[in-house]
Amino acid sequence: MKRKTVYLNNAPVGTASTWHEVAALLARRLRRSIDSREAQDSGSEGPDGFYVNMAV
Repeated sequence: MKRKTVYLNNAPVGTASTWHEVAALLARRLRRSIDSREAQDSGSEGPDGFYVNMAV
């Protein structure tokens, strides 16, 4: 799978290949529990990135 940039509220915060990796990255970044469903429900996936909008 291709690694893509993860954007949180339009700011790049890392890279991931799956929504599970996105959730783990966001959980570390936001210091709270986030599962892949919450991450996916709060965002979208494009050809070059994962785009997530959530309160920080």
